[in-house]
Amino acid sequence: PVLHIEGARFHSYALAQPGVAALVIIGTCCLAVVYNVVLFQTIHRLGPVGSSVLGNVKIVALLALSSLLLGEMQHWTWRQHCGCVLTFGGAAVYSMQKSRAAGKVAKD
Repeated sequence: PVLHIEGARFHSYALAQPGVAALVIIGTCCLAVVYNVVLFQTIHRLGPVGSSVLGNVKIVALLALSSLLLGEMQHWTWRQHCGCVLTFGGAAVYSMQKSRAAGKVAKD
């Protein structure tokens, strides 16, 4: 769908500015590789559940930052507030349980 919508414009831009278009394509490819390496390392270090918890916290943190810094979502509903509290609370409980489990393994 994107190629159909923006393909003609990108083609004309690539013909007019081939160097910049090549840098855009190479840059996005490099960012995709870096993202995949970071994601792989996150899953390797935190495990699948830990990386899912981190992803949920990231989404809530981005929503809060966009509200504070960019002025978006000025009016949050009670469900959104409850969702934030549950997300951060769940992450805290998961982290606490993971720390306790690591302490028990270290003692044994």
